[in-house]
Amino acid sequence: KSATATQTEKQTAVDTAQSALTQAQNAKDAADKALSTANDAVKSATATQTEKQTAADNAQTALTQAQNAKDAADSALSAANDAVKAATAAQSAKQTAVTDAQKA
Repeated sequence: KSATATQTEKQTAVDTAQSALTQAQNAKDAADKALSTANDAVKSATATQTEKQTAADNAQTALTQAQNAKDAADSALSAANDAVKAATAAQSAKQTAVTDAQKA
């Protein structure tokens, strides 16, 4: 009886240890999964932040290009206005010359 009882106790201890090991493995697997999920969330947030920064950089570049185009258009408009003023002055000078010639 004693040997049988000891054998049963040993088997119970082994079964209990095996059960504890299985539970520990399950807990480790759950922790690994949670860590993986957290890492994925960090990667996603980092990628999203990078995308946002890239979009902000692209928008700033587009804004700079638009400002440069506006400056060029302003400059072209100013040059056109100067040309109109010069042409108007030349026309006025010609008209004055014609009028003076007619008087003479």
